Amino acid sequence: MNMEQPNFIGEKNSLFSTRRPVNALSGLSSGLKSMTKGVVAGTATLIAAPVVGARTDGVKGFFGGLVAGVVGGAALITSGLVVGTINIRFSN
Repeated sequence: MNMEQPNFIGEKNSLFSTRRPVNALSGLSSGLKSMTKGVVAGTATLIAAPVVGARTDGVKGFFGGLVAGVVGGAALITSGLVVGTINIRFSN
């Protein structure tokens, strides 16, 4: 890697923005986006995991997917809310 080029690996592929906002408006915007992404991704996980589990392992897979969906969905929603709140809180 060239020393003159900044390393943005992970930032473009990240679900939530972890860069410090430059002003209050960008902090609010980034925070709301992170919150929305967390809720959408969490809800999608809650719905998709039991379906995938049921397709791969029947009823047992459904319940395993349900547990994974609840845990994963809650984690994504919580992460989005926390990152969003931090972005709003630390905006200038």
